[in-house]
Amino acid sequence: MNDHNLKSKNKLNQSSRTGFLSIPLRSLIVIPFVLQTFVAVGLTAWLSLRNGREAVNNVASQLRTEASNNIENQFNHYFEQLYSLFDLVVADLANEEGYFDDLSSLDKYLLNLVNIAPSGLWQVGKPNGDFILYQKLEDGQNIVKIRDQTTIPNRFVYKLNPQGQRTDLIAKEKFDPRDRPWYKQAINNTKASWTQIFSLARSQKPALGLSLSQALYRNANQQDLLAVISVTLDLENLTRVIKDKDLQITRNSEVFAIERETEDLLASSKISQPFIIKGNKAIKIQAAILIMKN
Repeated sequence: MNDHNLKSKNKLNQSSRTGFLSIPLRSLIVIPFVLQTFVAVGLTAWLSLRNGREAVNNVASQLRTEASNNIENQFNHYFEQLYSLFDLVVADLANEEGYFDDLSSLDKYLLNLVNIAPSGLWQVGKPNGDFILYQKLEDGQNIVKIRDQTTIPNRFVYKLNPQGQRTDLIAKEKFDPRDRPWYKQAINNTKASWTQIFSLARSQKPALGLSLSQALYRNANQQDLLAVISVTLDLENLTRVIKDKDLQITRNSEVFAIERETEDLLASSKISQPFIIKGNKAIKIQAAILIMKN
């Protein structure tokens, strides 16, 4: 019985050795080279894929940098124009104190201003509550809002014809410029300064904006206030600046402009109204919340 098992094992071992030895030598030599080829091809493909991804990432990074630079340049150009114009207006009005004796004498000056300004509501308020504002609406229509001693406590809103003459009275609104953020900001600062975002005083759809304003005084010691000059930017106008087609913002990208101190949203390339309307109020949007949603 044991001899029989021993013979069987010997036959099995001989068969195994015979099967192994029956593999052609050519195959034994080729197999290692084939394995090396597969490894080389796989490694090459992996390196190509990695390099391809790096190239795509580099291109994407370049595009992001280019888009960021374009947006920054666009905003810088927009605000440089605004600052230059504002400084010019302040200098003009400071040299002509007679303008402030009767604000209606500013009609022609402010009308020309809104026709050349990039955007904004240009306004002047006096310490006695007199006020005048000129604005170009989206449809190109110019309007004037005026408050004087005959209209207290209201301001009257008129349409203007192409010659700048007042035509239709379109609204009467309770209004006092001395209560507005742009007025208070100016008299609390010695130089031109920006307000934070605030609700615009208007009878139409609620909206938010921010103002650049400066107080003008009759003397150097700032004790005799002549008036406050201000330009107010509607946040929806700023959004149109950021959505300019020339900026070539890609479909999957979004650009934000954020108020530095409060981190409130100023403008976005994906939403035309950078605030929320609840009832008759416009509510600011925290930029961080919007970013988290995206």
